[in-house]
Amino acid sequence: MTIVAANRPGNEGKDDAVGAQHPPLVTFAGVVLGGSDVFDWDLASGTRPVQKAYTVSHKIADALKGSMGAPQTLVIDNGRIKAEFHNLYLIEIHPGATPFDRLIRIVDVRWLWSKAHVSSTFNLRRTIGDTFLLNTEGDIANVVIQPRIKYARFTINGDAPWTAETAIREVMRQIGQPFIFKDLPNAVEIENLTIDDSGDDAVERVLSYMPGMSVYIDRGGTAVFYDRLSKKEAALVKGLPNAQLVGLQIRDVDRAHVRPRRVRVFFTPWLETRFNYSEPTTTGFLTTSVPEDQKDTNDMVNVAPTPDIETTLPDGRKVARGTWVPLVDLFEAWGVRKISASRSVKMSFDILRKHIFGRGVTSFIHQFGNTAGSPPDPVWIARAATVVAHFRRSFRIVDIFWQRISNVLPFRASIINTETGAFGPAEAYCNWIRRPSYFGIAKHVTDGNKNQGWVVSGYADKLSGARAAPASVTIADAESGIIRIDPRFDPYGLTDQMAFGSPDGDVIPSQDLGRGNRTGLRVYSRWDSIQLKSGFKLSLLVTTVPGSPNTTNRLHAEDVEAPKENGISTGKGPDMEIRVQAGLMPALFGWNDNESDVIINAVKGLATLPTSLLGNAQTIKNLAKAAAARVYETLADRPQGSVTVDMRPELEPTGMVSAVRHVMDRGAMTTRVELPAVRQAASLWRFLDGPTRRAVLHVLNTPVR
Repeated sequence: MTIVAANRPGNEGKDDAVGAQHPPLVTFAGVVLGGSDVFDWDLASGTRPVQKAYTVSHKIADALKGSMGAPQTLVIDNGRIKAEFHNLYLIEIHPGATPFDRLIRIVDVRWLWSKAHVSSTFNLRRTIGDTFLLNTEGDIANVVIQPRIKYARFTINGDAPWTAETAIREVMRQIGQPFIFKDLPNAVEIENLTIDDSGDDAVERVLSYMPGMSVYIDRGGTAVFYDRLSKKEAALVKGLPNAQLVGLQIRDVDRAHVRPRRVRVFFTPWLETRFNYSEPTTTGFLTTSVPEDQKDTNDMVNVAPTPDIETTLPDGRKVARGTWVPLVDLFEAWGVRKISASRSVKMSFDILRKHIFGRGVTSFIHQFGNTAGSPPDPVWIARAATVVAHFRRSFRIVDIFWQRISNVLPFRASIINTETGAFGPAEAYCNWIRRPSYFGIAKHVTDGNKNQGWVVSGYADKLSGARAAPASVTIADAESGIIRIDPRFDPYGLTDQMAFGSPDGDVIPSQDLGRGNRTGLRVYSRWDSIQLKSGFKLSLLVTTVPGSPNTTNRLHAEDVEAPKENGISTGKGPDMEIRVQAGLMPALFGWNDNESDVIINAVKGLATLPTSLLGNAQTIKNLAKAAAARVYETLADRPQGSVTVDMRPELEPTGMVSAVRHVMDRGAMTTRVELPAVRQAASLWRFLDGPTRRAVLHVLNTPVR
């Protein structure tokens, strides 16, 4: 056999005799490393560099020292096949196993990525200082101020928000390395992303916004971004030669009996629930706060935290300071307050209704805290102040019904701002009175309002005919089921005091600003005499998370059947149940008075919520389909196995082929292709359509200033 150097460096293009070959040859930076040992190079995906350690003689190591720190080329050549890998770096030379050997470490260009630092912010939401009034067409008391939100100018791409693709391009630009895109899978919208990381970590973080996308370094030293879920591995496998050297065969694996016939996807239901309160109309004192027939209903009781060190309740229980107790029980427990030798008083709803406006509240506290000829009594002052602070303000859901609820949330689940993700506030429906400020009095002189304030009938048995009061609804104690309402004043400054309820006789002071009352002080003082009517009723609309029954039946379920081929289901395995947590998207059910019995029974775990009340039905269905598609894609019939063939330098990672290894083993040049049998499921975002992703992420619709 004639041995020639046809493919040695410096001899390219010279003719050789037909069939002529040269010995196996591996060079790096033009220096021959050897040919009789094993040399290989991987084209592998990921943001971390491929690293190889080769054993060479000390003379070869010395010859390579001059090439360190600069990009070089690794050539594997046996005279018949030649593979070249560019942009590689020799970074270290270590001692070998003998005094005559050295160990050299070579890496691909991704080694440089970790040496760069990327600092960028993409699509940062910011309140820009502008505000606007919301609900200006409704009652002025319910007008609220909202901030305008847009992306900060320095965090957008020119005049447009960053996308996952443009963000990757920007990160690679800052790293300063060449790259190309082979595939572009579905991307997730980017918001509030701040990267202050090394280059390799920065690439990895941005890649997470394109689920399934990965990167490898090709033979030319260029970063190639490709889609692992493109299914292009089938074409690669089909193009492999039939004459395979070693290894298992790559064959499609039938997973029909692993794929479920049906996937049931569970969602946490967030359910708008109405809670009702009806104030006792009796002038006496109740010995029990909740009648027996109301203990498992959606009713509430007006409560306050007892200020005493210890209080003995009418039923004989002793409770310590801070215990939430119905006001009627506190009135009974505290008994009669002796003011003087000839006068005693006892707290009641009747007395409270007489001291609600002006200086009345102060006089109420003084009335119960002062004794003639004695210093103020701090115990009774604390009691009176507690009652005033919580009268028609703090409510507890009746105990049995509350024990069926997992959580209560202070907003309306059926109303959501898609740009900010904020839910509509919980609402209180009741009658209310608003006293005008001095500015409000002056304002109404010009608009012809004869009344000196506002009386609003907001309560109705059907909420469709009710009006929400200007009140903030908060959860005062989530463990005990305590809900609190507080007045919310209009942003115009027309009012300065508000009370929940109606004036006795439905009468409030009339407007009279003649010459004798130019300042409005006289007419303003008339509010001290306003008394509230008995029979106060209140409905709160908040969101609950049912806790009953204590099984998956308390969750909302969506069923997704296995996909079909030629009309036949591709899933033959057992059904599968999976969960979508509320942090991603709950099932949002609105309130409807016509379905009140069904809703209340659903909270009790005795009924299924009607789908007609599901406000985000399409989003939930799309999420369920995406969650099921993630399962079916993971369990799809795919080629699996591994083969080793005569070296094919053109083979590169594609689809589920995440690595291709090119090897010279004592002159034999081979390529190993492996398709893993077990792999991690792709992100759910991969399978969501654009509108659903934006609904879940609350992407800004008008993001640019």
